[in-house]
Amino acid sequence: MVPVSDSKNSATVLLILAVVFLFYRYPVFYLAKKKTQRVKVINKEMSVFFDMVSLLLEAGVGLEGSISNVCARKPGPLADEFSQALDEMKRGKSRREAFYSLKKRVPSDHFQSVMMSIIQADHHGIGMAKVIKNITTRICKQRRELSREQAMKAPVKMLIPMILFIFPPLFIIIIGPMVVKLIVDGLG
Repeated sequence: MVPVSDSKNSATVLLILAVVFLFYRYPVFYLAKKKTQRVKVINKEMSVFFDMVSLLLEAGVGLEGSISNVCARKPGPLADEFSQALDEMKRGKSRREAFYSLKKRVPSDHFQSVMMSIIQADHHGIGMAKVIKNITTRICKQRRELSREQAMKAPVKMLIPMILFIFPPLFIIIIGPMVVKLIVDGLG
């Protein structure tokens, strides 16, 4: 038989280990959740942000001017990231280096492909108004396809709740009176 003090000590040690593990894992979990939320917001804001940049470019404003104008008018994580890239450019980094570091900072595959298109267009000397306009069109198409994909998944996700919560009461309402009548009157 194990003495009572030994079982209390082992329970205390296990409790301390569990608390230490939770204090170790919680910040990692919290930061991962915040990162995921930030990426979702950035992906959601991209179409409006680049659409506004495209309109300003077509109006004759330069790329840095249009980005800073949009950042000032539309606050959010995407504007914060672009503001940081603009600050890097003011400190002496080239546009390509600033956009490349911006691309590395945001872990969204969708955003990284957009930034890679902008970096390549800048490197090859292609007009930014046309590139940003094409990017905006591509972002809108991708968002539309993502919405369709989620709409196609909705019936599958609704199947289990329907089977568990809707069909049993429906069967009770439809078949219940027949069962009661069969029990009271019998088969004859």
